[in-house]
Amino acid sequence: MLTELDGRGTDEERWAARAAPATWPRLDLSTIRRAIVVAPHPDDEVLGVAGIMATLAARDVRVEVVEVTDVAASHARRRDLGLQPAARHRLAVASGSVALAQTQVEASLCALVEPGDHVFATWRGDGHPDHEAVGRGAALACARVRATLLEYPVWTWHWADVGDARVPWHRAAVVELAPKIAQRKGRALTRYVGNPPHLVPRFVSGWEVVFVPAP
Repeated sequence: MLTELDGRGTDEERWAARAAPATWPRLDLSTIRRAIVVAPHPDDEVLGVAGIMATLAARDVRVEVVEVTDVAASHARRRDLGLQPAARHRLAVASGSVALAQTQVEASLCALVEPGDHVFATWRGDGHPDHEAVGRGAALACARVRATLLEYPVWTWHWADVGDARVPWHRAAVVELAPKIAQRKGRALTRYVGNPPHLVPRFVSGWEVVFVPAP
């Protein structure tokens, strides 16, 4: 999907004014027995689903992270959030080259993921080529292995707008974060200067969104 990733994007005030998240269905985390979280770049998983990861870990659900590209920057924030994945898997793909390595992502996930697992991966329409390639590879792997794919948006919050027809809002599901988890995530994201300041509020709103499989 060709989208605009420069500039300030959609202000948080516009998202905050949207009533839809309050009406979207809640994601039932009680059905998850093992979660595989796929991060195209360092911190993508922290931005998108850190609260979900922390919530699952607190329930003794095994959470494993697949780090597709360079991972050096993400470890400190995971510690800040109290996230210690049960396992980390490194694919060592060059940033910006994930589209060329989509088959590697798919093959690696097929070898790792088991039937019944829940795989969290960046949305296939997120607007960044690496994110989209990870989403496509994860979708193919989940279909082959019979796992459940849950796609999380990252750059979507920047380029999309409320009611944007390019976004599958009809498949959106929400997880409301416990206050302590939301606070830890907020501290971790605002502590580091690498995040665009205007995007940070979208990821510390107290809830996280994933796109569930189509019926």
